[in-house]
Amino acid sequence: MRFFVKDITDAGISRQEDIAAEKWDLDSRYLKFTGNIHLDCLARKFGNSFVVEVSVFASQRLICSRCLTEIKRNKEYKFEIFYRIKDIKGNFLEVDNAIRERILLEYPMKILCRQDCKGLCPGCGVNLNEEQCRCSIKKGA
Repeated sequence: MRFFVKDITDAGISRQEDIAAEKWDLDSRYLKFTGNIHLDCLARKFGNSFVVEVSVFASQRLICSRCLTEIKRNKEYKFEIFYRIKDIKGNFLEVDNAIRERILLEYPMKILCRQDCKGLCPGCGVNLNEEQCRCSIKKGA
């Protein structure tokens, strides 16, 4: 997404865009973006800077780190990006890379289906959230 620098005023200019998730290469082993990523941005002049208010809406498919259960969710990211006017080269303010970096920085360290996830039994592999294990490892034998 780009803004023509001369169009950015104190009141601001807004843009919306849908980007195919695979175009931004945001996927990791346990987190995959599906469909389009919707961007809603407002760029405005603020003193000697430009501020871009960003809302990102995305659908994700995640895999729990403990029990390997697949989770589907819609995620919204909201943040602001600041640019000093004197550092901008050219006629356009390009914001895609900065938005992508902010999304990557907000990845969870560990993905859990729920806070109290019990995970998988190391002996038989049963999902301890769904049933009780009866293997010898659990009994301490």
